[in-house]
Amino acid sequence: MSFARLLKMLKIWGPAVAWGFLIFVGSSLPGAQFSEKSWLDFLLHSLAHFAEFAVFSFLLFRAFDYKKTTPKEFLERFKDIFKTLRFGAKPFLARIFWEVFVPKKILAAITIAILYAATDEIQQYFVPGRICSFWDFLFDSLGAVVGVFLYRIIATFRI
Repeated sequence: MSFARLLKMLKIWGPAVAWGFLIFVGSSLPGAQFSEKSWLDFLLHSLAHFAEFAVFSFLLFRAFDYKKTTPKEFLERFKDIFKTLRFGAKPFLARIFWEVFVPKKILAAITIAILYAATDEIQQYFVPGRICSFWDFLFDSLGAVVGVFLYRIIATFRI
């Protein structure tokens, strides 16, 4: 592997790997309470989980999406999809969903982030002062989905 290619790979995957490492390090530290009130603690804790995995999946999808789709190419795809409208609404809507909104790189980024969230929660079971929580996993997963779609929205309208 050439040095230039190594630098390109580092530029593409470095932020996602670094963020994943920060999640691992943060999960290895003993737990902290944000507030004395349990509802406020739950809210802040859940928002932190949501945000950290939204950023992680955003960076993963950024790495998978390094060959950018221009807005013109995106609109051309829509034009091709509208041609299928004559076959009925169900095939049309299914094609829009699977070809425009859920390409394989989106599924890959979400799957990797959710699997990492699961291993993160399992790791926390073994850290003193931390617990393995279904709610944390749920907010991690929701953040992963939202992060990918935020990237998709930003990348679509970028000029």
